[in-house]
Amino acid sequence: MVRATLRLLLPVLFPSWRFFKEVGPSPRIEYRLIGEANWRPVLDWPTYVEFPDMLVRLFWNRDWNDALFLSSCAERICEDPTPIVLAEMNRHIAQRVPETEGVLQFRVFFVTEHARTEVEYQSTPFSMRDLLV
Repeated sequence: MVRATLRLLLPVLFPSWRFFKEVGPSPRIEYRLIGEANWRPVLDWPTYVEFPDMLVRLFWNRDWNDALFLSSCAERICEDPTPIVLAEMNRHIAQRVPETEGVLQFRVFFVTEHARTEVEYQSTPFSMRDLLV
C-alpha cells in the first residue's frame, strides 16, 4: 500500500523535465493605463521567500498557478490571438491591476537567457469597467 502511494506521489513532487517538448524564451506581460507613459509588470515576484513559505508553496500556490495560466495565454496570443484568449487575458490583467477604473493596454515580450526581445504583441486598449462588473 505504501509503495503504491509513493509511486503515485513521487512523480507529482518531482516531475520529469522530459514532460516539456522544448524550453523556449519566457513570456513577460506588462500593462499601462492609457495616458501614462510607463509600462508596469503584471506579475510582481518577491525577491526573497522564507523557508516555511516555500514549503507551503510546494502544495498550494495560487499566484504561481495564475502566473502559469497568464504565461500560456501570452504564448497563445503571440501564436494566434483568438477573441477568447484575449478576453481571458484582459480579465486576468484587470483583476491584478490596483486601479479600478480606466482604460488599460497590455503587451507581451519574451526574455531569453541574455536579454529581452522586441514586443511580440500589443493589445488594443480596453476598459476595466466592462470587465470588472
